[in-house]
Amino acid sequence: MDHPVTPSEIAKGSDLYLTHVSRALREFQDKGLVECLTPKTRVGKLYRITKLGEKILKEVEKLNKK
Repeated sequence: MDHPVTPSEIAKGSDLYLTHVSRALREFQDKGLVECLTPKTRVGKLYRITKLGEKILKEVEKLNKK
């Protein structure tokens, strides 16, 4: 994620159900991997990856290359 995105955008781009994306984003937010930029918005919340999330994503990508 180079820019903030909505759960709907993630779902469309990944072929996942919106409910699964929303649940994963909540879990990632609880772990400090993503942050919600519009927490008071009910529909169309914007999320972006945190520094910690970027670090972990890079490590996972390294593992996937092996």
